[in-house]
Amino acid sequence: MHSGSHVWDTACLSAQDLLEVYGLDAQTGISSQDFSRLSPALLQQQLSGACSGLPAGSGSNRDGRLSVAEKYIYGSLATLVICLCALMGIGVLLCTACISTYQYVIQTFLSLAVGSLTGDALLHLVPQFLGLHSHADDGHGHEHGAAVAGSTWKLLAVLGGIYAFFLLEKFFSFLVQAEHQESAGSHTCDHAMSLQLYQDEMRRRKQLRGASQTDLVRAEEACLGKAGKEQYSRELRMIPYMITIGDAIHNFADGLAVGAAFSTSWKTGLATSLAVVCHELPHELGDFAALLHAGLSVKRALLLNFCSALTAFLGLYIALSVTASAEFEAWIFTVATGLFLYVALCDMLPAMMNVQDERPWLLFVLHNVGLVGGWAVLLLLSLYEENITL
Repeated sequence: MHSGSHVWDTACLSAQDLLEVYGLDAQTGISSQDFSRLSPALLQQQLSGACSGLPAGSGSNRDGRLSVAEKYIYGSLATLVICLCALMGIGVLLCTACISTYQYVIQTFLSLAVGSLTGDALLHLVPQFLGLHSHADDGHGHEHGAAVAGSTWKLLAVLGGIYAFFLLEKFFSFLVQAEHQESAGSHTCDHAMSLQLYQDEMRRRKQLRGASQTDLVRAEEACLGKAGKEQYSRELRMIPYMITIGDAIHNFADGLAVGAAFSTSWKTGLATSLAVVCHELPHELGDFAALLHAGLSVKRALLLNFCSALTAFLGLYIALSVTASAEFEAWIFTVATGLFLYVALCDMLPAMMNVQDERPWLLFVLHNVGLVGGWAVLLLLSLYEENITL
């Protein structure tokens, strides 16, 4: 009885339907007394929002859809915040006095990035391009909500499988104290390697504070054999270009993901932006450390990082301009899911697994805080995003 009443409360009735309900004829017209009888029904239709696509008691768009202007404003602000967070992290890197403490901070951000990227990919993007979060008729809202919640818990089980094997491998490494750095060297992530390069670079610059940048490069070349000098110099000159181009492509893909997310709803845009922020910070720090190690000055490395970050805005505006179609949105979400899973599982997770430290249990706790924290935030957004209004 309650479900039938709910359907009538949210049904959009035409003028002819209302006249038939009250036994009136459109041919003969209605009197002032008839209009008084119709007034409660007209008021109910207006307040329920049944004919305007809005749910009862809400003056805003419950599914989070944004206007064209809002998409560009919110998307631009989110991308700007992402870029500024990366630059602020680089500033902290330059000002830090304790490199060992900073290493723990970076490892925490790496684990948070893995949690937020995998959580956003599986709990938000996969349901989006599979249509699990599409809004069904109001009359079937409860059944649809139950189906969405069920799919969310199943996708959470996928994350549970990843976490279980992460714990298993960590515990085995603690028990056997395996030292296989050489055999795992080919799988070590650029972030971990770049941070090590940064530490070496800072120590070397402190020891040779009075030496110029050219002297530092020549000091390295003097350690090489005569046959390897030319090849080393050519590779060293190519490193900044390779890093900048790779970073520009990566930021462009992030911009596409953020643009497609805000085209769907501000809630999806918020979740995706959070995931991008968490993985962009360690990614940019690693690239910046590698640029310093390649011999660039701090100013030039910052300039290259800033220029590559601008490609995120290019990806954002392209995505916002082409995702008017739901089909385009679905395909961008599909590619973004692959990107997020690859970066998290093939790029950042190995950096967590292969790092060595004097206090491995502290790293283990920090990794778990980051992973569980990232998943928890994205899970809450996925379960309760329908109850959030802007």
